[in-house]
Amino acid sequence: MVQTSVPTDLVSNGAEVVSLTVVCSSHSGGWDGQTVVLVELFRQISPLRSEDPKVILRLFVRLDEIYYLEFVGNGVFITRIMPLVFGSLLKFLGGCLRERVS
Repeated sequence: MVQTSVPTDLVSNGAEVVSLTVVCSSHSGGWDGQTVVLVELFRQISPLRSEDPKVILRLFVRLDEIYYLEFVGNGVFITRIMPLVFGSLLKFLGGCLRERVS
């Protein structure tokens, strides 16, 4: 059983914490439950609506919290966050993915 708690909001006036529990059975063939948790964590993140550096930094702080859980490898993680960004940041992440940068 894996339990994960992460803040759902980066506002400094008190973050709401969501607790997710995944039960992984040896019969399921691995950590497929991690993907379910990862998808749920990404659902809680609002897509980037601005290229303001502060907004981007908040997004990446939140993504770093999720990345630290190590549910998936670098390439899969970058692929999963691409729908959350646009413009020059999307181009940057695409370059990271192409060049296999962590």
